[in-house]
Amino acid sequence: MMYSEMKENIPKLFSGILEGSERIRQIVADLKDYVRPDTSDLTQSVNLNSVIHSALSLLSNMVRKSTDRFSLDLEKDLPSVKGNFQRLEQVVINLVQNACQALPDRKKAIRVSTRWDEVNGSVVLQVQDEGVGIPPENLTRITDPFFSTRHDSGGVGLGLAISSRIIKEQGGTLNFASEPGIGTKAEVFLPVNRSLKTGKEVTR
Repeated sequence: MMYSEMKENIPKLFSGILEGSERIRQIVADLKDYVRPDTSDLTQSVNLNSVIHSALSLLSNMVRKSTDRFSLDLEKDLPSVKGNFQRLEQVVINLVQNACQALPDRKKAIRVSTRWDEVNGSVVLQVQDEGVGIPPENLTRITDPFFSTRHDSGGVGLGLAISSRIIKEQGGTLNFASEPGIGTKAEVFLPVNRSLKTGKEVTR
């Protein structure tokens, strides 16, 4: 190989090595999260809007690279939920990452919103994308451990399984609706914190 060719190809090789290393790191982290018992404090009084802002600050580069149409619609004066800030942040990260990875191009949108469902006493988080969608036969399996449609790109199929477990541990539910070619909507329902005796609200 000529020196000029080596000079051109070496940065690409290093980039590939770094990407591969990051995939391995993420897989190992997901496996650790899935198998270890959760000892988190689930009695914090948590502001879900603050959780979302924190998660999006970590995902800002990914969101910018994935879409030109990202919108955030967070209801003001949202009641607190009882749970764990960092664990809920992990759920938001997983859902937004999935939405970004589902988009076929930057013209497709992602919308993140919250609302207060007073009838059911729940705070609702919604992450909606205009991505490729999920076939009906896969929709009931997407929170199964190790189920993934992205194995060829390094997906190990634990992100949504972990997210589902976290939400259940905190007394909530995680639901999905999807149409192939139209997009996917993920909804998290978390019961409000009826008692603030557990301490100061956690905003980070």
